[in-house]
Amino acid sequence: MVPVALVWALWALFNPLIPPLYRSTATLRIEPLMLPSELATSPTQMRQHVEHRLRLISQRVLSPSQLAAVIEQQALYPNLRQRANLEAAQAQLRQQLAVQVTDIALRPTLAGEPRQVTVTYTLSFRDPAAHVAQSVTQELAALFLRENETASRSNHSPPPPLHAATEQLAAEITALQAQLSAVEQQPSDAQAVAAVTAAYQQTVAKYRALRERSLYAEQAQSLAREQQGARFTLLQSPPAPTQPDAVQRFAWLGVGVLLAVAASLLPLTWLERCGGGLRGVRALHAAAPIPLLGVIPYIETAAARQARIKRTLVRGMLAVMLTLAALSIFQQLVMPLEIFGARLWQALPSAISKQMERN
Repeated sequence: MVPVALVWALWALFNPLIPPLYRSTATLRIEPLMLPSELATSPTQMRQHVEHRLRLISQRVLSPSQLAAVIEQQALYPNLRQRANLEAAQAQLRQQLAVQVTDIALRPTLAGEPRQVTVTYTLSFRDPAAHVAQSVTQELAALFLRENETASRSNHSPPPPLHAATEQLAAEITALQAQLSAVEQQPSDAQAVAAVTAAYQQTVAKYRALRERSLYAEQAQSLAREQQGARFTLLQSPPAPTQPDAVQRFAWLGVGVLLAVAASLLPLTWLERCGGGLRGVRALHAAAPIPLLGVIPYIETAAARQARIKRTLVRGMLAVMLTLAALSIFQQLVMPLEIFGARLWQALPSAISKQMERN
């Protein structure tokens, strides 16, 4: 019970470092969305397919460039922007937003036509400031609505000329491979080998980068074709939240429970090893002050030793798993660990100084 009480005491001490988060949510609809006919009879498969499609659409709409514009416009994460760490700022924004499907409705179609669905989903964003949560959610919802115009233009635009460049680089790689094999047969010419190797590595890097761009463009065009005719509609504007997000506090409580359970597992091994039973002659005399004829020591058998080691390993693995689960929940639902560490580091000097003044 001591480890559990200690963890809960630390948890209560750290509670002021966790600012309340406010969640603002917008409700949107996309229709019509094409659906394979074989999935129309299976609600589970239909939902999985729609969630996958919406995830791909969200990745395209909420691209790095779009998120960077939102971060700059809303003046989010000033510390990360000052350090020119834009990727970390985008990752933080993605962590604070959520897209969730709430309803899927089959649209009536004629015989032989592809099945279509109307998808209703929510877009939410959490932030310590209620007005920031509302403003960012409005901007993110506007990105989906602007996709109506973007998708219309992309349906009539020609594909980017990346395929020919990719094939040209592939041919150069093949030629460099043959040249490298020929040069390597002459070990005396080390400079030539190094030059061809460097050219080969640079060409391969260019090929991979161009191939990645080509695949992204093909995926975007494929989504645009599948999404042709579909439109986004805003059903409910994001309101200004008045109450903190309850999920955050429940997650904070759950993290404390997991860490307390993990902390209670480790002393069990020590108690099993050192606690319980009478150890030594003095302990026997103290427990029963009678003459002793002899002392028979406890000899641990191989089976008992293996069982003890197994229990120790299981407890240790369980403690590690619970700790990792607690950290994951904390990172996803409470606060990024980096920000929590920064807040803790800033709060420690003032807490120590206050304690010294009291003493």
